[in-house]
Amino acid sequence: MSAEDTFAQALEYHRTGHNQEAGELCQKLIDGNPAHADALHLLGMIAYQQRQLDKAEELLHKAVDARPSAHFLSNLGNLYQEKQAFDKAKEYYQAAIKTDPQFVGAYNNLGNLLRQLNRVEEAVFQYQKALRINPDFPDVHINLGNLFFDLKRLDKAAEHYQKALQLRPEAVEALNNLASLHLQQERPEAAIELYQKALALQPQFVPALMNLGNIYRSQQQWDEALKTYQQAIAAHPTLADAHLQIARVYHLQDQLEQAEPAYHKALELNPALTEAANILGTLYASRGQTGQALEMFQQSFQANPHDPDVCYNVGILLQQLGQLDAAQAYLQRALQLQDTVV
Repeated sequence: MSAEDTFAQALEYHRTGHNQEAGELCQKLIDGNPAHADALHLLGMIAYQQRQLDKAEELLHKAVDARPSAHFLSNLGNLYQEKQAFDKAKEYYQAAIKTDPQFVGAYNNLGNLLRQLNRVEEAVFQYQKALRINPDFPDVHINLGNLFFDLKRLDKAAEHYQKALQLRPEAVEALNNLASLHLQQERPEAAIELYQKALALQPQFVPALMNLGNIYRSQQQWDEALKTYQQAIAAHPTLADAHLQIARVYHLQDQLEQAEPAYHKALELNPALTEAANILGTLYASRGQTGQALEMFQQSFQANPHDPDVCYNVGILLQQLGQLDAAQAYLQRALQLQDTVV
């Protein structure tokens, strides 16, 4: 098989989700030619998708060294944005634009960066530049829709989501976000229809599963909510929020034996989930399990020391345990933080 055919097979493996096979073929090409730019880039993108960011950075730099294409430069910008190295991300997006002023993806990515930095007018400008080059680029319409959604300009957001769907009817992100817009407008049935349409196209699309589960929970359709959150976990087993929502469903039904392990699982996956730690602390305190309650409240405090409710919970429990000086310190902190919030 020629190098060209081998890379084409690697691309097909990657497209169909067979990343191990794709990576093995890329590595074979690189072993034969260490400057094989496309193989280096694809292997870097596989590492990026697998959250191996340092490895991805090394491979993408090698790809750029071998061939400084706008596409490679823009993806390197994406990686630095993911690593919150925002200045470097901007540098690589601008390098991509300089390399190819017609490369729409770089303007779109620069717009995403500026939106993340809350530089809204600049983000809109970059998105509009992208659309001047290619008015039929669905991703730009989706991102503009997201920006207008954040600004509560829902009619403008809907316009861009609908345009994206005209261009790409299978765009599940646009369906999901348009559904969320309907939900903002208090049209839950219209939202459910669009979430279900997104899931018919991509059954493991986690944002739609979570949003649909939240609607079912709000409607007290407990079984449907649990089923939908469990589908989200099947698609993304380490998704802490799905376990938290399952805990909430059980808790709302006073099924604490089922809720408690779900809260623990959510906290295991994301120790910064102060809600789960607080609820577990409250449950333990109500049973007189003060040691475990204090452990949960202190874990919550470590994750979010600026939450007045967290400080208050620790202070009250320490007061009950007779640790009055420590209790007073937490309670005073809670009062100070509460004054700041007010």
